[in-house]
Amino acid sequence: MNKKTIEINPNMLWQDFIEIDKSTEPEKFIENRIFEKEIERDLERILEAIKYCDLQKISLLHLYKSKLKEMDQLQSKYKKEEAEIKSELDFVCTIYKEKILKIEINNNLATMPKVMTSNQYQKLRRYYLQQMNEGVNKVNPNITFEKAFILIKHIFPTKRIRDFDNMFTSFIFDGLRSNRIIKNDDFNTISYFEKGEYQEGISRTEIYVTDTNHMIELLKEKG
Repeated sequence: MNKKTIEINPNMLWQDFIEIDKSTEPEKFIENRIFEKEIERDLERILEAIKYCDLQKISLLHLYKSKLKEMDQLQSKYKKEEAEIKSELDFVCTIYKEKILKIEINNNLATMPKVMTSNQYQKLRRYYLQQMNEGVNKVNPNITFEKAFILIKHIFPTKRIRDFDNMFTSFIFDGLRSNRIIKNDDFNTISYFEKGEYQEGISRTEIYVTDTNHMIELLKEKG
């Protein structure tokens, strides 16, 4: 008589155990005591597999808690950076050469954190718009460019590599539009250029807005 054994792999899923149970014939095992030890051994393997599954669950739970802690740390860091920005950020608006609007910010633009909620984004955006509104209203330039060219110059205090696409440049466009410096911020209305410079210990952002007819002139001087 051929013995029928069950090979249990600890990595097997519960569905596999069910299929094994269906494929065996309990009646024959009961009738023939020869297979009793094999059944006991298979049961022990199944118990070991169950313990292994429990260990996997514990490991995943620890990983989940670790990621939650990491997210909390990132959000706390962002809140701290946002508070620092709010305590220092200031917009100074001037008319440059009678045809160029210059806005100077005494810090670098905020950068996008890895974790940011919609509420945090809207809160930071409102702050930038409020600060720009105050700076523009002090000068009241009464200028609206039909076709605008915008030069954004980032002055960084260190030589650390920074990516422009991680900076909230859109807040600048939103602020210019809300103050009616530009009619819109779509591709039909504006063109823009960004550049970065290193000046030891200096954090500053300079924004120049002019008509597209003066784009080359502005680039030659400030670009």
